[in-house]
Amino acid sequence: MTKLPLKSSGFTLFEIIIALFVISIAVIPMMKSFGPAMSTAAIVEKTAVLSNQARATMERLLVLDFDTLKSKTDLSQPLSGNDVFGDSDETFTFEGDSYTPQITISDASGDASKTLLDLTVTLESMSISTRKADF
Repeated sequence: MTKLPLKSSGFTLFEIIIALFVISIAVIPMMKSFGPAMSTAAIVEKTAVLSNQARATMERLLVLDFDTLKSKTDLSQPLSGNDVFGDSDETFTFEGDSYTPQITISDASGDASKTLLDLTVTLESMSISTRKADF
């Protein structure tokens, strides 16, 4: 019987195991960094959605005439969108949770004339404020 010569082409099982071990040393830390990155992205997305909704509510407030807003200062604060706009309560749903902006309209003039109003829209922990004057 003649023996066939052994060819040394290809990889041995030991070489493959060592290569997988070296790759895992690099890949495992990268995979661990994806979790915090995803949660940070979710927080940023929620903040963007809430701030845009608060700004939209503020824009609706600013469109109203001064006398309409002035009449709302006597109501119990904070107000809902239905109290102010009459047609909707500004409630929206994001990722399964419902959010309702709270609207506060207060006198900022410091006298009985009420010629300067402080408008605040609060949504979750975010608050947007501006002033509107009667001129």
